[in-house]
Amino acid sequence: MKRTLLVLTLLAAAGLAGGCRPATRAGAPADSVPSLRVERGPFRHVVTAEGLLEAVESTPVTVPKSSRRSYTIAWVAPDASRVKEGDVVVRFERTELESELEDGRADLGVAEQRLDKEQQLTSSALRNLDRDIEMARARLAAAREFRPKDAELFSRNDIITGEIDAGLAERRAEHSTTARRRKEAEAERDLELLLIERRKAENDIERAEEGLSATEVRAPHDGILLLERNWRGEVVRAGQSVWQGQKLASIPDLSTMKAEVHVLEADAGGLEAGRRARLLVEAHPEKEFEAVIARVDDLARPRVPGSPVQYFGVTLDLRRTDPELMKPGQRVRAELELLELEEVIAIPRQAVFQQDGETVAWVLRGAGLESVPIELGEGTPGRVVVRSGLEEGDRIALRDPEDAQS
Repeated sequence: MKRTLLVLTLLAAAGLAGGCRPATRAGAPADSVPSLRVERGPFRHVVTAEGLLEAVESTPVTVPKSSRRSYTIAWVAPDASRVKEGDVVVRFERTELESELEDGRADLGVAEQRLDKEQQLTSSALRNLDRDIEMARARLAAAREFRPKDAELFSRNDIITGEIDAGLAERRAEHSTTARRRKEAEAERDLELLLIERRKAENDIERAEEGLSATEVRAPHDGILLLERNWRGEVVRAGQSVWQGQKLASIPDLSTMKAEVHVLEADAGGLEAGRRARLLVEAHPEKEFEAVIARVDDLARPRVPGSPVQYFGVTLDLRRTDPELMKPGQRVRAELELLELEEVIAIPRQAVFQQDGETVAWVLRGAGLESVPIELGEGTPGRVVVRSGLEEGDRIALRDPEDAQS
């Protein structure tokens, strides 16, 4: 019996002397868990964005404002073509306008003929009525002057007949005057209607001539012509109807450019004006340009109608513009610095764990791992700043050692 106990004691001692791996405080061997040495250094949060170059200043080219409501494009200069001041960049259809001009001139000729005829007829009728008035007044004067009045010389019947004749002459004179007034009023109404027809024809002619004078749109100054695009990315084209005041194109000032880029809503945390950015023109990726965030949209919107993915629009002001390399409409890629810290401790998010309601990291202490409460700060989807709880040189576990045991 004593011999058996001695053998077991010696075997146990030999096992310990052979270096059996010690259990960690988490219950798993320390060297079975991948780890990372904590170091201080810079921490930056950078998001990428894509967009287009635009000119800061641009002169719009629009449909001329005139009495016409719409035009039909007959020809338009090629997109991104160089133009000189005064060059024709858009022409509108003239056939309809020329037809309107001819119809207006024909209507004006008819209206003037009818107006002349009506004036002649009115003048003739009024002259006849004036003669009737003169004759009626002369008869009235004669009837009054030679009317029988003396009862000793004329019979009662003659006196009564004279009074009746004078009354009739007076009424004829009044009727002639009234008839002239009526004819004059009727003539004025007829003339006014004819004058309205003439003014309408004149307005049609003026509108057609004004439209014909605006069938060519010219470049206001030298530059590159950029045609306007709709939401589908289609430029204005021949055969398209456009309205007065509608923007057809623009001629940008190439000396100062900006970038309009789009950032995913999920990446927009910390996005604000004043942050630094770096810009690459896709056509010339060998050169990098410094920029600064000038404006951020208040609301996220989808770039494609109906898409559930939303973006924040961001305007980048460039520190320097290279007119030889940069053209409006070129695609760009940008890196926006949302966070920049110096000399901080940042660890992978996979090294952060929850234990009994606390945020902890597993730190190597001697031969085992020990959970240490930590306070987190700013972070990115992959890394997070540790404000307290860790020191430079600590070695932390990248996997939960308790899970490793199981």
